[in-house]
Amino acid sequence: MDCLKKLYKEEAKKCIAGIKKSVQKLDKNSYDEKVLLELRRLNHMLRGSSLQMGYNSVAIIAQEISDNIKNLVAALQKKDLDGSRDIFIAVKALIKVLKMAVAAELNGKSLNLKRVK
Repeated sequence: MDCLKKLYKEEAKKCIAGIKKSVQKLDKNSYDEKVLLELRRLNHMLRGSSLQMGYNSVAIIAQEISDNIKNLVAALQKKDLDGSRDIFIAVKALIKVLKMAVAAELNGKSLNLKRVK
């Protein structure tokens, strides 16, 4: 594995762990601006480095997480518990897919995802 891939793998692992931890904190403590900022930062960092590496499937999933974070903020601010619960479930599922996408890309097997609007 070349140095760039190795660095990406290490950073992706840290980002995904941080994203997961932030989502767990939000799930327990509801609206927390500091945790939301950290979640956005980690997700944005992973998306950007994935795009630079040409790992489009990871970037697409990270964008989906970003879109869900925006919806989550709106639901939490409205105190929409049912809506926020559904979004938490979606984000947790996306994190699992994100891990698989990183592993696939690092093994040269892209998931070949396409973003649908």
